[in-house]
Amino acid sequence: MKSHTEDRFVISITQITPNSVKFEWNGIKGYEYVISFEEWLTGEGGTYTTTNTSSVINGLELGRRYRLSIFETFTGKRAGTTFVPYDANPGEPGNPKKIQYLIFNYPSQTQPQNFIRASWAKYGDKGTVYTLSYYMVSAPGIVKEVTITENEYTASDLQSGQDYVFTLRADSGTGPTEPLQGKASTDVTRRPDVTSGLRVLAKDKTFIEMGWYPDARAAYYEVTHNQKERTDTQTETTVRFEGLTPATRYMVLVFPVSQEGISGGGSFAEVFTTP
Repeated sequence: MKSHTEDRFVISITQITPNSVKFEWNGIKGYEYVISFEEWLTGEGGTYTTTNTSSVINGLELGRRYRLSIFETFTGKRAGTTFVPYDANPGEPGNPKKIQYLIFNYPSQTQPQNFIRASWAKYGDKGTVYTLSYYMVSAPGIVKEVTITENEYTASDLQSGQDYVFTLRADSGTGPTEPLQGKASTDVTRRPDVTSGLRVLAKDKTFIEMGWYPDARAAYYEVTHNQKERTDTQTETTVRFEGLTPATRYMVLVFPVSQEGISGGGSFAEVFTTP
């Protein structure tokens, strides 16, 4: 997987109906963009081109996670993210916000592979309630759901050698967030390792550039920091965050994802921009 140092597009997503979304990015109108999207469990989706800097995707499946990629053919600039269509009312002003990330901590290879600890970014103020549901991919009709106030939960009733889908929503009293989904596995041969070697390559008043070591099982990486609403998806093993505030603390998160959509363990790094 190659590295990169150039900045990337910033994507914003607005849900129009439960089965369609509009997305926009900070490109130049008139350039050619290749848009790709796929549903993460089945791989179903499509690819098309546009010269606009916004587009609409229809016919999406409610409650299914999609990966979206944008590629500009002139400069090679690109971007990617994920989203989950949710049960909102069409035309509702403003969309529920999104929990920043959902990551998984796995048992060591010497421990029984029958539990996974899920953790996520805190949402809202005190009183936020989180609803986490999960099911085994081979038995999707058997769903367990828990409602908690902490931002972590250990699923200790799992079977070894299986893949699981986790779905998370938060409600701070103003309605539920967009769902956040992740896929985890109790099969150590199928999941990527914890991201290693996360480090600062360069920084200044308004940018941070980070790098990490590639993972052999990773098809791509999800990256973010504590002031971004969505994770970005990319294949490169460096990332550059621009437009930051001087003398400010940022928590950077990177975790690998396999071709099957299984998340590896995440790594955090605390970085301060220069004054």
